[in-house]
Amino acid sequence: MTYIEGIGWLDSKVMPADLPPLGTHVRSEGTSFALWAPSAELVELTLFEDSGRKEIRPPLEGGDGPIWRVFVPGVRAGQRYGFRLHGPWQPDIGLRFNPNKSLIDPYVQSIIGDL
Repeated sequence: MTYIEGIGWLDSKVMPADLPPLGTHVRSEGTSFALWAPSAELVELTLFEDSGRKEIRPPLEGGDGPIWRVFVPGVRAGQRYGFRLHGPWQPDIGLRFNPNKSLIDPYVQSIIGDL
């Protein structure tokens, strides 16, 4: 087992078991996104148009403590997306928030296209 395969156990240790799972979940009416970001002040979902030139940024709601979530109707499998996190810049304690950078979903199972 690799390190990446082995870290899933951590989610059940730091969150109540009754919360919906983290990550991206496609349903017939749209897609839900959930991200664990306890030090973030704001989290934006970045949905990219296929050309990569246009994007929309719906903010995620931070109502479950460290978990930020949003449901976007009409979003289907294959949608290109990332997250922009706002928060403190304090590298000495490991906080390097930069909303100018789009981050890859840490729970994603595959990536399609050029990086």
